[in-house]
Amino acid sequence: MKLHRTHCPQGHEYTPANTYLWHGSKVCRACRRERAAVDNLARRSWRKVPGLSKLVAALRREGL
Repeated sequence: MKLHRTHCPQGHEYTPANTYLWHGSKVCRACRRERAAVDNLARRSWRKVPGLSKLVAALRREGL
């Protein structure tokens, strides 16, 4: 059974400090933290496109 596993697929140990249960499944906090960092970077990367932030600000002012 999956609940008896001691390490996540990436090799992090399932300890009480590094694990939480979500819908009956173990979730590795270290993996979740790494994934959140990647997601945040991807979400913020559009700001690096020249002129795009000004366009988005203008659209927000217009209520679009």
